[in-house]
Amino acid sequence: MTEELRNELIQAGIDIDGTMDRFMNNEGLFIKFIKKFKNDPTMAALDQALQDKDAEEGFKQAHTLKGVASNFGMHRLLKSLEPMVEILRAGKIDGIDEYWSDVQLQHHLLSEAIDKI
Repeated sequence: MTEELRNELIQAGIDIDGTMDRFMNNEGLFIKFIKKFKNDPTMAALDQALQDKDAEEGFKQAHTLKGVASNFGMHRLLKSLEPMVEILRAGKIDGIDEYWSDVQLQHHLLSEAIDKI
């Protein structure tokens, strides 16, 4: 990974050092899996659940996305997801708009950075 790409991923909110530890410092494996992030269906499923006002399904999808964000060291995305997951866990939809907007923004920024791999 070039230093430029590394810096782009860091700027997008990825803890490269911590994540590479989880991938046993295997850069090829890291790249293989992080490229799948953009096309992961979880974000679309979460969006649909929120549109349907389905807190239970929203919780499942948000919790899954939170796990992915945690595994990849996507700390900004994780920070936006944590309160959203708790609201949805309580069976509510109201009050997640600001978090959802930030989740969408962070997902977009991450996707743009990952596109450069």
